[in-house]
Amino acid sequence: MILAVVVVNASVGFIQEGKAEKAMDAIRSMLALEASVVRDGERRRVAGESLVPGDIVLREAGEKVAADLRLVVAHGLQVQEAILTGESVPVDKDVQPVPPHAPLGDRACMAHSGTLVTSGFARGVVVATGADTEIGRISDMLSSVEVLTTPRQRVLALALRSVSPEKTVLELSDVEGGLTLVGLVGLIDPPRPEAIEAVTECHGAGIRVKMITGDHQGTAVAIGRQIGLQNPDEVSTGAELDGLDDAALGVRAREVDVFARTSPEHKLRLVMALQAHGSAVAMTGDGVNDAPALAPGGPGGLLRGPVRGRARRLSAAAARAASRSARR
Repeated sequence: MILAVVVVNASVGFIQEGKAEKAMDAIRSMLALEASVVRDGERRRVAGESLVPGDIVLREAGEKVAADLRLVVAHGLQVQEAILTGESVPVDKDVQPVPPHAPLGDRACMAHSGTLVTSGFARGVVVATGADTEIGRISDMLSSVEVLTTPRQRVLALALRSVSPEKTVLELSDVEGGLTLVGLVGLIDPPRPEAIEAVTECHGAGIRVKMITGDHQGTAVAIGRQIGLQNPDEVSTGAELDGLDDAALGVRAREVDVFARTSPEHKLRLVMALQAHGSAVAMTGDGVNDAPALAPGGPGGLLRGPVRGRARRLSAAAARAASRSARR
């Protein structure tokens, strides 16, 4: 029996280390991109690693962003930021400034390295490259982490307005008034039944389940209720966590089960705060943005106590459910 436990522990550690390495490889490939830039008045194609702050970069639909950009032109621009925020749908981008400390998912005037332009056109000024980008900071956190003991409905309004045949690009001013509403469409990305079952089993084994997501607060509350979290209506946001010292964060980490609009740093801080309090933490995640927090809290690898055997099996089940679920 002891030999079996040792083998399981070693296997989990090996698998977790492999996942972290794969995440690092994925990040490296995201940073090794090409970009269209304007230099000396000419448009040219350069390697992403040659970009420097101040470069003017052009991006179109289907292209990945090769550096962190402050947008100066955005025509019908949407960007898929799931690798950073966990949001499953592309987000609209524009050139209007946001507060300096706006959460990562609310920085509408920024396009971040490694994200994908799904529609529209953008021109932006490089403000960070390589390790200084948001995706680069995730890579840095991965390399520095020490192993420790331890309804989604979004509603769309559809409207129309007649324009001349020569009009090929829509500006924001084109849709400010004069539109005819034709209907509303509700989209929902519900949690899978096996995720709900896994949460129920964990609760039955005495394991408290928490959700840390980049989604908006309202969405997080709805999902928390659907999957059966014990305290889904009390939410802490990334902006709130930024204002807490380690002691206060530890209190919130223990009291709250739903954390919304979080960044990779927030996820890592929460895991470490729970571990610092003496809790054995098992974390699951399916995105690059989860990798830093996954490093110290591998699924089921560090659980202790009388429910150890069952907890390991339940954590593994939760990991499988999470990997199949669209939720983060």
